[in-house]
Amino acid sequence: MRSVEHAKLFRKLLPEARQIGLIPTAKDIEPFAAAGVKVIRLWPKWLVDEALVPRVRKLGLELHLGTGLGTRAEVLPLLAHEPESLSSDDPAQLVKTLAEIAGPKK
Repeated sequence: MRSVEHAKLFRKLLPEARQIGLIPTAKDIEPFAAAGVKVIRLWPKWLVDEALVPRVRKLGLELHLGTGLGTRAEVLPLLAHEPESLSSDDPAQLVKTLAEIAGPKK
């Protein structure tokens, strides 16, 4: 959801559905949480503000991060924030990168 109004309407119409807040600015974390959003998407460029991930966690929300193309160089720094989910403009590349990082299955 890209607006608090949409998030509230979504929660009203589909109360059991999982909802991600595609927040327009970092100051929207708390309003989206108050609207019932359980997952907040942060842009990687926002992570220079080290207070953002703790704000999301303090509210008991899940963290979603976008990885651009999903390359190793993009993904590795994001994993330090322990996101519950990731997305990519190239999902196949993201899957490949995560498999490489995880290493062989034992």
